This record gives sequence, structure tokens and C-alpha cells, in this order.
Amino acid sequence: MAAPAPPARVVVLVVLDAARARSFSCYGYARETTRRIDGLARGALLFDNAFSPAPYTRAAIVHLREPHFPYDPPPPFRNRFGVPTLLPPEAGLDPDWIPSLNRRGGPSPDEAADLARLYDANLAFADDVVGRLRDRLAAAGLWAETALIVTADHGEALGEHGFAGHNEQVYDESTRIPLIVRRPGREAWLAAGPKRVDALASLLDLAPTVAGLFGLPPEVATRAGFRGRSLIAPDFAEGGERTLMTRSAGDLPAFALRDHRMTLIVSSKGQAQLFDRQADPGETRDLAAAQPELLQRQLDALAAHRAALGRATETDEPRPSPRTQEALRALGYLR
Repeated sequence: MAAPAPPARVVVLVVLDAARARSFSCYGYARETTRRIDGLARGALLFDNAFSPAPYTRAAIVHLREPHFPYDPPPPFRNRFGVPTLLPPEAGLDPDWIPSLNRRGGPSPDEAADLARLYDANLAFADDVVGRLRDRLAAAGLWAETALIVTADHGEALGEHGFAGHNEQVYDESTRIPLIVRRPGREAWLAAGPKRVDALASLLDLAPTVAGLFGLPPEVATRAGFRGRSLIAPDFAEGGERTLMTRSAGDLPAFALRDHRMTLIVSSKGQAQLFDRQADPGETRDLAAAQPELLQRQLDALAAHRAALGRATETDEPRPSPRTQEALRALGYLR
């Protein structure tokens, strides 16, 4: 039996903004967008079904802006995956351009392909920044004692479901995020790849995971009131049935409820959709009309989930400071 990983001296949490799991090469994407992160994932835990509780940025998170809009990476990343052929230059820079695209029904397939080129270039730049962070830790002699978590606050739609951006929708592209946990003492360069974990995971799991990486016993996280589960707990994958809820921004939010197989989407207008992610990972074939009894059970589960969370569901967050508000305004979250 392998020796347990030692406690970390340093825990680094890297949160990329608007980084969708489906665009990472270590999650099966065709383009090599995340070469450095792929290397960091070797021998690490990689969670295939990690979801954000909200498809928008929470002000308390310190994170890298990229690959979030604007899509303006420096050379040599800017045209790494080709020059857009249809979109105008302002498409990657003007914060009002994507909302105007959505007002006319979202991007066409060719426009979506151009958006993906711009987004992927920004993601490749973010990947390079993460790689350079690892190099600096190694140069300082800290890498062997460092635990590294790479994740995102939410995903990004690039034309799927007739929409580009985030905030408003709760489908897979907007909410499924990368989640990679590399423990100290496990620099597994000889490993063929990451250890993939299929169990549902959430950003709510980060706090108890960080406590565990520092070697703190589980009861510390319990006393602190953390609602998630430690991702490094030996029994994480056998934690029983789990459901995760996601809520969009706005006074009339959309909701998603996911268990290990099914996704329930309830739009801001109250329209319900049901998807089987095992057969339909892109959440494109609505089963609501074909399975009304299952739909009703999922709706009841969502209602119970919201009731259990109480006011937390309504997102009564502390008001951000003026400086934070200005930063969020620059990113397009506030007007």
C-alpha cells in the first residue's frame, strides 16, 4: 500500500475565471489548450463531474481573469488556433458585443467556431501562467511541499443552447468546471495520467479539502460548518447519493439540479427540462415530456433542496467593496 501523502506546507488554489471543463485538453478536448495543466494533473486527482453552484463570479474569490472575456491574450497565444474569419475585431474586446450577439439569437455555427478560437487562445495563455507559477514554486524550493488545486468559478457558453457568455444559463457548458487536486509528495512524472474521479464534486468541497491538505482532522471542517466534502477523503467517491444545485444570476434565476446521472433545468420562466447526462452529456435532448414521473420527482427534489438552503438560495451576499465593484464592472458583471 502506498504511503499517505504528507501534509502540505503550502496550498495554492488557482481559480480561472469562466474556464469550462470541456475546453481543457486533459478533459478530452481536441485542441491542446492546457499543456502545462495537463502535466500538473499527471498523478493528481481529476474530477470529471465537478459543478459550480453559480455561473457567475463571487466577489470573495481571488482568481486569474483568463480565460474570461475580453479575449486578448498576448503573442504568441493570440492566433494559436487560427485567425477568426467572420467575427469583427471588437468581438474579442468590446464588453457589449457578446450581449448584442445574444439579443439576435446567439452566434451562428461559424461565429461560434470563431469564438472558440478566441476563447481557446485565452485559455492557453492562462495555462501558461499556471505553468510559470509552478516553475516559480519549484525555483523557490517549495514545490515538493506544495498542494495545488486548479479549478474555475464557472464555465462559459460559446454558442451552445443559443447563447454565449455566462450568468444567465445553467447548462453543462456554463457550470461544469475543471477540478484538479495535486497533493505534495506525489510528483508522479512516471504516471500515465491523472487519477480520474467520476463522483459529483462541487466548489463547496474546496474548504474541507484545503483543511485536509494541511493535515487537519475532519472534525475541524465539521466544527467550522463547511458544507462540502473533502475531495481527498478516502471514501469521497463512495459518499452515497448526492445532488448539486446551481442557480443563475438575477432576480428571476434559472436552476439546475444534478444527481449522478440526471440533470433538471428550470428556466427563469419556469420551463422544466430533463436530461440524461450519461447518454447526452451536452444536455441537448429534453426527456421531460417522455418521463413525466421522473420529472416530477426531480422537481420535488429541487423544491426540497431550495427549502433546505433557505435564504442562502436567495444569495443574500455581503455587498462588495467599491474597489471590488469596480473590478466586477470592468469584467461586465455590474453595470
